[in-house]
Amino acid sequence: MAGYSKEHLRSIVREALKEAVSGGNEQHVKPKRSMSALERKLRSAMASGNGSLVSVDVSNRYKFNEFIKELTAIAQDGAIQSAIVNGKLIFDAGHPRKHISRATAPVNNIPENSGSGDFLYEKGMLTESKIVGIAKHHQRVIIGKGVVVTPLARDRARTVKLKIVRQEQ
Repeated sequence: MAGYSKEHLRSIVREALKEAVSGGNEQHVKPKRSMSALERKLRSAMASGNGSLVSVDVSNRYKFNEFIKELTAIAQDGAIQSAIVNGKLIFDAGHPRKHISRATAPVNNIPENSGSGDFLYEKGMLTESKIVGIAKHHQRVIIGKGVVVTPLARDRARTVKLKIVRQEQ
C-alpha cells in the first residue's frame, strides 16, 4: 500500500462501512406497512386490559392457514408476542358464544347444592378461551355428558379458580 496514506485508507474504510450499514443507500427508510384487520383487533384487545378474548375465523383449512401466517408476521412485534405468551390475548375460533347459550343468566336445571355462580355448558368443546369468558361471571361450570374439555381449558380453569363439574344424567 505504498501510495496511500493512513488517513486516506481510514476514510475509504469508513465509507465502505457506511454503505454496508445503510444497504448502499444512505436515504434508506423502511416503508411503513399498513395494519391488517387482525393486528388492529389484537392492539385494541391489548389496550382493553388483561385476558382479552379475540375471535378469529378459522372455519376451514384455508382460513386457518391464513390466520397462522398473519399471526406469525404480526407476532414479530415484541409487545404482541408477549401479550400472546402471557395470556393477555386469548383466541377463540369462530363465534365466541356459539355453544354457550346462557352466559349471563343462572341456569335452572343445575343441582340444588350449587349457587348462583354456576354456568351450564351442554354440548360441544370447552376450550381455554371459553373458560376465560365463563370465569368472568361464574365460579363453576357444569358440563353436559358429551362435552369435551381440552387440556388447556382444564389448566386455565385451575388458574382462574373455576370448578368444572360433569352433569349427572
